[in-house]
Amino acid sequence: MANYILQEMPIRQEDGKKRVYPRIQVYSRFDYEQVLERMSGYPGSPGKGALMSAFDMLRQMLVASLPEGHTIKIDGLGTFSLSLEFDDQKPNEKMSDEDNMAYRHVRIKDVNFKVEPDLLLALNKNAEFTRSEIGVRSPSKPSCDREKRIEKALDHIGKHGFLSLADYVNITGLSRTAASRELRSFEELADVPIKGSGVPPHKVWVKE
Repeated sequence: MANYILQEMPIRQEDGKKRVYPRIQVYSRFDYEQVLERMSGYPGSPGKGALMSAFDMLRQMLVASLPEGHTIKIDGLGTFSLSLEFDDQKPNEKMSDEDNMAYRHVRIKDVNFKVEPDLLLALNKNAEFTRSEIGVRSPSKPSCDREKRIEKALDHIGKHGFLSLADYVNITGLSRTAASRELRSFEELADVPIKGSGVPPHKVWVKE
């Protein structure tokens, strides 16, 4: 049995009404060793060594095939595919009828996973949720305005040499989604001396 809370969405709908959604309370995260330990205990398991090899082969398959434009479908599990983003400082708006989007550098933004309907059905058959608290949680609000957030980011970079997404969430009070969106916007602004380095999930931001 798992617990859930009711969370208010950060953006109101067009009718002005607030929307809420159920959010599961996560108490722990299984790391690689814990996953192997659990899976090796299931009936018919080939053992840790074989499981490690299977995971490694799957990773190699994803690395080799997804960048070639393929999607990877695993029956009973789901489908892996890529999402892309521009990796340059050019504006994303189309300025005229001419193709000003030529010669853009593009990189992989994330790997999408679309779950199989049969897996969702199996999960729901095995799931039971209990509400853990009364009331609705409001979305977190920034602890300061945008200019102050930039100042805090630069101060953190000055002290530590770089800024991670988690760091920016902690020092600003933004949600992870809002923090990621704002950091990406900094990279496109000439008056903000912050640029990204690396690729997710290991991307950091440094002073330009």
